[in-house]
Amino acid sequence: MVVIEVMVVMIGKMVMVVVMVVVITMVLLMFTVVVMEVMFKVIVVVIMMVIVMMVVKGAMLVVMVMEVVGVIIVV
Repeated sequence: MVVIEVMVVMIGKMVMVVVMVVVITMVLLMFTVVVMEVMFKVIVVVIMMVIVMMVVKGAMLVVMVMEVVGVIIVV
């Protein structure tokens, strides 16, 4: 009888461990998905900012070139 009780306790502990692992895995997966979504949004914002910066720099460069060309033409 003692052996059976020990077996039941062992099985119970195993089940508890499995349930804990499953729950932890689910939480980690959800956390990972949320983090990935946030990271994706951050990356998109950063890329947009970089593109805007590049456009502004490009416009400034064009203006500078135009000014230089204008000066050369005037000279």
